[in-house]
Amino acid sequence: APGEIPPGEFTNAGAGVAWLVPGGSRATAKLMAAALRHGLYLQSSEEAFVHDQRSFPSGTLIFPSARNDGDIASVLEQLARETGADVVGVDGSWITSGPDFGSNKTPRIVAPRVAIAWDAPTDVYSPGAVRFVLERQFGYPVVPIRTRTLKTADLNRFDVVILPDESRWGSGGYADVLGSAGKDNLADWVSDGGVLVTLA
Repeated sequence: APGEIPPGEFTNAGAGVAWLVPGGSRATAKLMAAALRHGLYLQSSEEAFVHDQRSFPSGTLIFPSARNDGDIASVLEQLARETGADVVGVDGSWITSGPDFGSNKTPRIVAPRVAIAWDAPTDVYSPGAVRFVLERQFGYPVVPIRTRTLKTADLNRFDVVILPDESRWGSGGYADVLGSAGKDNLADWVSDGGVLVTLA
């Protein structure tokens, strides 16, 4: 059917070491979002690597079997069908080129708590478009927060704050709406490890 996602290939359900999902595709991003919602333990390789004579690009997801409880193979097989991502089970950890699974180049990915600024001074379409992509296309939840509340909000509830495009009409922009209090609150949060994403 038009728009239907072709199922991803799932190999080696009885993998002894890990399942790998090659990086660099929209399907991989969708599978990652779903895996985080399921509470799975996963890592991502910051560099390309070669395992058992097969090359895997940077961004490849690694699901170690020893770090995941339950029937992870069934969960990953279902996610491969739903997202179209390929999942490759491996029985060894020997890497012939690139970082191995225990390297600091393969950090754990933890589910981020994401907020998006809503209301003035954002462009009328931008917050909705960003939220649509994250929630509908990738299946990852986002919390809308009124821009003016960023002045005093406890931002430690979030790992990521997205500031969508500003409106070209009216409000004066983020500087006017946030003021120095909002700027300072965001700056303190970023210096404590928060990730601020700005668009346009």
